[in-house]
Amino acid sequence: MPIERVPRKELKEASYHSTGIRPDGDGFLMEDELTLKGITLPVQLTLEMNGFGVDPFAPDPAADARAGFTATGVINRNDSASATTAPSPAAA
Repeated sequence: MPIERVPRKELKEASYHSTGIRPDGDGFLMEDELTLKGITLPVQLTLEMNGFGVDPFAPDPAADARAGFTATGVINRNDSASATTAPSPAAA
């Protein structure tokens, strides 16, 4: 959801909270909560592993590693009052 489409005066606070990760076939799903304009909606993101390697900033780079993921998902802005008054792209 492009947050920039919500008028700033209406978007006093936005928050995102991950509630867990679970296996899904060969990948993983991340369960989340997104709050816009005081309305919290569940969001599910699909994780794709991009790779991992040593962490050069860790105290012991040989023992620590970092993982990189791409997370994708869909938010229907019509599911809540967080939608703007502008028509959705599908309606245009």
